[in-house]
Amino acid sequence: MKQRGTLRLISVFLVVCATFFTTANVHYAHAAGKKLTIAFIQIGISANPFWADQARGATEAGRRLGINVRNISGNQKISDQVQRMNEAIDQHVDAIEIIPLDPKSIEPALKRAQKAHIPVLVLYSVAPNATMISGFDDFNSGKIVGNYVSQVLKKKYGSVKGQVAVLRGALGQTLDSLRTNGFVNVLKKSSGIRVVSEQPTDWTADKAVSIMQDWLVKYPNLSLVYGLSDTITVPALDVALRSPSGKHILFASIDGDPIGLAAIKNGQMLATALYGPIYAGFRFTEMAYNLAKHHSMPHVRYLKSALVTQQNINAALNMENAMSKQIHTFKFDQGLASALKQYSH
Repeated sequence: MKQRGTLRLISVFLVVCATFFTTANVHYAHAAGKKLTIAFIQIGISANPFWADQARGATEAGRRLGINVRNISGNQKISDQVQRMNEAIDQHVDAIEIIPLDPKSIEPALKRAQKAHIPVLVLYSVAPNATMISGFDDFNSGKIVGNYVSQVLKKKYGSVKGQVAVLRGALGQTLDSLRTNGFVNVLKKSSGIRVVSEQPTDWTADKAVSIMQDWLVKYPNLSLVYGLSDTITVPALDVALRSPSGKHILFASIDGDPIGLAAIKNGQMLATALYGPIYAGFRFTEMAYNLAKHHSMPHVRYLKSALVTQQNINAALNMENAMSKQIHTFKFDQGLASALKQYSH
């Protein structure tokens, strides 16, 4: 009897083990076959060509990596961005990448994501509770444009001097202050420079146009306008070109958006720091994917922009054209400056 009881216990144990391992294998197979989902929450999408191209790059990264990428618009509202982020957490996405209008506003959502074990990549801003921080080195971008503009002003006037105005983005946003300070700090080293105005545009062309119209009246001796994005700089440039009092004003910018590159090609703009929105969207989503896969990643990693002037504008246009029209085969695994050199030949 004792032997039979022992045999029964062994049989039960084997059945339980078999059930456990079968169930475990089913769950493992399900997990292994699961398609990762990444939520990419931008400030907006359709309202700005740069944002739209970032979404294209993110989608292409998703295609190559075999994951779902949800390109989500924050409708240029802090409250909408926070809501979209909380919705992504509730939907149990595998990772979130977000370009916050206000980093402080997403702090509660970041803590929720931590509790839900959802990694968050914060872009173009600094957020202490982010899993990872990335973007471009915005201060350096402003600096390289500032250095180039200083050379142009010195060549034109004999010294670095003139009245300068800055079209800013959204005040309080980290990238806004970094792009501004990187540029202004260089120019202010020269006693002949006077920064007469810095105005926020909230990254919208309409506000940039209105501000430029106002500046043409207030500052008839304005020498240079520096904009934090081609998508606000070029519309302001167009206003200046249509006005007899604005044709002498020089323009410089950041982003390397198609309209910015076209303005340089046409001799209307001095320079831009090329970010390549398709490139950016791809690389950021690649980082978010690595976080979702629990790969070891640095807490901070910034991409580098490349200075584009009339000297290398053709190379930049060729590269951007290849990036857009050959998006499925373009090599995104290199720095922009290196890629730009390849298209210079």
